[in-house]
Amino acid sequence: MKRLKYVLLLVFLTSGLSINKTYVLDISFSGNNHIETNELEKILRLKKKSFLSTTEFKSNKLNLDLITLQSFYKSKGYLDIKIDYSYDYIDENNVSIEFLIDEGIGYELRNISIMGNKSFEDSYILELIVLDSDYYNPLHVRNKLLELKNEYLKIGKINISINEEIDKEDTFVDLQIYISEGNKFYIENILISGLENINERLVDREIIFEPGNMYNIDEINKTKSYLFESQLFSSVEVFPYIES
Repeated sequence: MKRLKYVLLLVFLTSGLSINKTYVLDISFSGNNHIETNELEKILRLKKKSFLSTTEFKSNKLNLDLITLQSFYKSKGYLDIKIDYSYDYIDENNVSIEFLIDEGIGYELRNISIMGNKSFEDSYILELIVLDSDYYNPLHVRNKLLELKNEYLKIGKINISINEEIDKEDTFVDLQIYISEGNKFYIENILISGLENINERLVDREIIFEPGNMYNIDEINKTKSYLFESQLFSSVEVFPYIES
């Protein structure tokens, strides 16, 4: 009985402890010569104090905001961007943050070279990865190259490899795209596992490809979706097995 009272006393005392929170009072930028401060403020997770809202200061959010700012600048062509930050405690409950920015050069895309492509013409690839501005945006390019990879996976190119490199000269970027297409694959057999008490015919009716078909990632993904939507399975995985 004494032990029980002792435990209850600890719980009571612990619950009475208060933790002081720290809030963001102000956020400032220095060195942002080409991008407006309000444009940078919009993409931050941490927000400076306003009449209607306050944001709790968290160091992990500050680091994420640093990465977000770097990515944003790179998307505008500032590939050499350097950003640091400092913060000061105004009092025990408020901090002021300053981002220190060295923008560097805004690079424009000058030329695109494509090597190794056999299944798709240069013109098709160039149309796919066209930029939405004159400035080189590496994130846009990588996303478009993922789309290009998906196009290859629709025509049986399971081992497709696509890499890019850039050369910088003055304020320009030259982009090189290296493609290794590999062989075209066709489906030989369809193996089904994990059915337990489920009739295999219920699976067969949802599969939209068959032996002899060229491997097509769209058909694979649609089949996965149909099988999952049948509500017979909690998870569905479809993957190719290539015999060496």
